[in-house]
Amino acid sequence: MSKLRHAPLIEVIFELHWHSNNPNELNADLNKFEVSLGGMFIALKQEFPKLIDLRPDNQIPLGIFRDKPTHRFMADGPNPLNYPIYQLGPGLLTVNTIDEKYDWDEFSALILRVNESLSNLYQFDPNKELTLVLKYLDFYKLDLTKDMRESYRELFKFQIDLGPAVPENISPLLLNIESGYKTDSGTVNFSLKRGGMLKNGENVEGIVFENGIQLKIKAENYLETLKNWLSESHEVISTFFKEITKGPTYESFK
Repeated sequence: MSKLRHAPLIEVIFELHWHSNNPNELNADLNKFEVSLGGMFIALKQEFPKLIDLRPDNQIPLGIFRDKPTHRFMADGPNPLNYPIYQLGPGLLTVNTIDEKYDWDEFSALILRVNESLSNLYQFDPNKELTLVLKYLDFYKLDLTKDMRESYRELFKFQIDLGPAVPENISPLLLNIESGYKTDSGTVNFSLKRGGMLKNGENVEGIVFENGIQLKIKAENYLETLKNWLSESHEVISTFFKEITKGPTYESFK
């Protein structure tokens, strides 16, 4: 799918998760993690020369931050956060970009480069379970004069009947939706939640739409699996996005 000029995209995120099930395994993982921090910084320094420690205090043990990013790698520049970026933490690698910098071919190639660097340094046990995640965050401005049920009907063709929980003449303050289902490429999850964001110095109320897919795999040959999965998962998410916004909403993004 070519990039939509007016898509409501906020951020695209790839995540790799791996978990340690006992203290010995955790200690070994933390040792590998510390080696990987320096090794990845050197390997990708030309593209990401800036390393930021995200911990509030660098004396806090790394084990406290399992499955959370502790270090961010990014390019130099005038902005405090220059996308794309990648982040590393005990049991977690993320690669992130935003709408202004998003191009699928470039982003997927970056995901593979960063994972190849991690794989060379970390050397996962072949039987280690890994979780691959790809997700998109979109933001739709909310018309506060409308009932949220009407907004969902117009944007996503959802027919929502809350019955006596919220009378028809009263607009619900919150109307959050979460769902998921399995495909051959992994479990597709999506959520619609009321939220806000800062745009041009102004707080804007709207709907945050998170659309993603995840797959559990074994670490053996995971780079090859990842390469194939990225293409498959992107196609699944793209198709879902087109279908759920089909009609005037999707046409408004072109």
